[in-house]
Amino acid sequence: MRTFWQCMWCLAAGLPVVVGQARAADGEAALPFEMAQSAAGPAADDPHRNRAGEDKDAAGTKATPAINASLTVDDMMAKLRALNVTASVSEQDLRDWLGNPEYTPYPAVAAGLIGLLDGRRLARALDIDVIIYDYENSPGMQSPRSIEDVDLAVLTAVTLKAYNARYGMKAGGLSEITR
Repeated sequence: MRTFWQCMWCLAAGLPVVVGQARAADGEAALPFEMAQSAAGPAADDPHRNRAGEDKDAAGTKATPAINASLTVDDMMAKLRALNVTASVSEQDLRDWLGNPEYTPYPAVAAGLIGLLDGRRLARALDIDVIIYDYENSPGMQSPRSIEDVDLAVLTAVTLKAYNARYGMKAGGLSEITR
């Protein structure tokens, strides 16, 4: 499974996040991160840094900061509101779920959305519980319990799907639904 931060590299590098266009050696769909890394290679002066200067672990993947550990429920609520991510459940239910990473996917998906949107705001409100429902019902996906479990390509796809369904649009990328 591709990691969230590998996909974030694609977004930071200005590459589209696309699933299924190429196959990696393990048979999984290759993401632009892998295609770009194989084409560009690591920086010549440091094998543990990529061309964007990001630290990488010994296996060559970007080091993953502990987003969930650093964000309180209040922090997540504020960041989600700033991104125009809402909920169709009561605020108390959402707070309870965001504070319970062991039994709910809410903290992991919230952290994923915060990283995915990276300061961009959805043009119109979208409910996190709808995104989570679509994520968990995507083929081959399990309910994530940590940020490392979140597949950014799937999160992007379900965010677009939920947005398009709610607003009758046919957006094909996050740039079409954010500002």
